[in-house]
Amino acid sequence: NFKHADGLQGSEFNMWARHQLAHNKVAFAGTNGVTIFSTRQIIKNKSITPIRLISAALGNEKLPVVNNKIEIPQTSEKLLSITVAGVNFLNAPSQQYRYRLVGVSADWVDLGYQRNINLFGLESGQYYLDIQVSQNGKDWQNQSLTLTLDVRGSFLTSSMAKIFYIFLLTVLLSFLTLLVVKRLKQQKANYHSTLDKHKNSVKNLESNLNQVTEKLLSQQSHLSEYKERVDYFEKRILSFKRKDPITQFYERSYFESLINKEDRYLIDNHIKYPKGMMVCISIDNYHGLLRTEHYSNVEAAIGNFSMMIKDYINGDDLVCRWNENQFVMLESGEIHSFSSPLQSFYQLIKSRPYDCGNGKLLQFDFIITVLNTPIFPEVVDSTSRIQSAHVSIDFINWLSSNHASGLFMLKVNPEKTYFDFERSLAHGMNELLELEVLRYEELKFKEIDESEVVE
Repeated sequence: NFKHADGLQGSEFNMWARHQLAHNKVAFAGTNGVTIFSTRQIIKNKSITPIRLISAALGNEKLPVVNNKIEIPQTSEKLLSITVAGVNFLNAPSQQYRYRLVGVSADWVDLGYQRNINLFGLESGQYYLDIQVSQNGKDWQNQSLTLTLDVRGSFLTSSMAKIFYIFLLTVLLSFLTLLVVKRLKQQKANYHSTLDKHKNSVKNLESNLNQVTEKLLSQQSHLSEYKERVDYFEKRILSFKRKDPITQFYERSYFESLINKEDRYLIDNHIKYPKGMMVCISIDNYHGLLRTEHYSNVEAAIGNFSMMIKDYINGDDLVCRWNENQFVMLESGEIHSFSSPLQSFYQLIKSRPYDCGNGKLLQFDFIITVLNTPIFPEVVDSTSRIQSAHVSIDFINWLSSNHASGLFMLKVNPEKTYFDFERSLAHGMNELLELEVLRYEELKFKEIDESEVVE
């Protein structure tokens, strides 16, 4: 109802910045200052605003107006423009207009503050144009200006022209029908002669078809064999997909194949295994999040978490998404020089939430384990580095089943041999730990502020 021209500080106000003052005054705060209203001085404008017709034009040609009646030639190719004005000089800029064209639609069309009405393509006939004005765009007064629009028709749209059109169309259709019938008779005669010529060709084709059928039956067995081979190689290709689409880490099958090939090369060439570790990361609350969050949101958060791993790893490290919630990394180096960076990495990933892509953040619970690889370097012919990954995954699942979380280091008991390990491995992680073939310890460290964690 009120605008900047009425004395307001601006068109924007703060939601809750209002205050009741004395003497029936109200203050509102906006972006450019404070506006104070006195409710006693606000008076509703109840005056009726007369509406006057200013001009009417068809294209660039003005039209005469007699007793609010406008005679209009055919307007199919020209724009009819009508200009009106409300004769009320009290707050004239706030006047708004609307109109409806009786005979076309019963709905009112709001013009806002515009006073021009543009009509196009009116058919011949008589229309009534009702125009109303409002001081605030809400309280429309019942008094309106009604203009009569008398659109004259041309000969091309008259009844005589329509009868001529129908007659001309009938003659044209009759001529086309006779022409089509004549051509169909000629085609029928041609088809009969052509059909006789092709009968002999059909007999020859039947004999050829029988020969081809016999050949196809003889080759059907070969096709089935080829199909089995294709299915086999398609399965192999699918099983060796290289990258996980969410994290862009290696798939488990390709990760295992890559390490096994490298192990085979080292053994065949009598090269010692490089010193390394198998680091496993498990998102322990993954399946719990799936019960409350959509699968795509959880996967998006894992994609965000994978960026943390990419920032952490070295260029020669291999990373694999082992399954939905577990990751395996083959790190170079030794555990004693690796524990401090790993502790910092654990604190970093545990202390922050992960974005789902829609602004929502998820918190992950992590279990991290680290194990030397190969487990028994002195018997590398019998063990492989990928065995360290399987043992680490079994250990991380054992921790999860015992509701443990944190950073753990898994070591081989120096008093045990590889044969002790091999006998206990078949019975699972419980026996390996109970017989102390493997020992583990949780890496403890002091808590640090989030500002001390350097990404």
